[in-house]
Amino acid sequence: MKITSVLGSQRKHSISTGILKYVSDKTELKKDLTLNLGSLKGCTGCQKCKERKEICLLSDEMKAYFKTLKEPSILLMASPNYMGDISGQFKQFMDRHYSLSFVDDLKVKKCYIFIAQGHGDLSYYKETYQRVKRIFESQLKAPVTYLVQSKKDWHLDNDFIKSLDDIVKEIENEGL
Repeated sequence: MKITSVLGSQRKHSISTGILKYVSDKTELKKDLTLNLGSLKGCTGCQKCKERKEICLLSDEMKAYFKTLKEPSILLMASPNYMGDISGQFKQFMDRHYSLSFVDDLKVKKCYIFIAQGHGDLSYYKETYQRVKRIFESQLKAPVTYLVQSKKDWHLDNDFIKSLDDIVKEIENEGL
């Protein structure tokens, strides 16, 4: 079992970067790929994936990512909330999963999405996050869990750290 990490923030020291690094570093599973979304191409709507029943044909970093989905893996994703939604880069990444509708050989065990938002009410954008969860569940054909944090000093929030540590235990149990 391997871990694939996807970071939807361009900031090196962002909250979402820190959370993703915390979980990734704490697990002992082999890290397969860390994807930075800065250079991805957007879905062109060419429909070649639908016609050919295969994963997206665009040639960029997503090719390596899509390859990891065909092996037993756990996905760790993180995105900041920009203007009430996931970051533009993360949305573009999510759109590229459309091609997965037409393939049957995915082996993703579980996906965890960590979202950092500025609004103090963690349920304020709940509908947005549930929509993202549903999209990834339908495209990856795997269960998705999301966790939201709004504090810049998230590493001092004992309840949040406990939630992250529980996720690490879940990951380790899945990997056995």
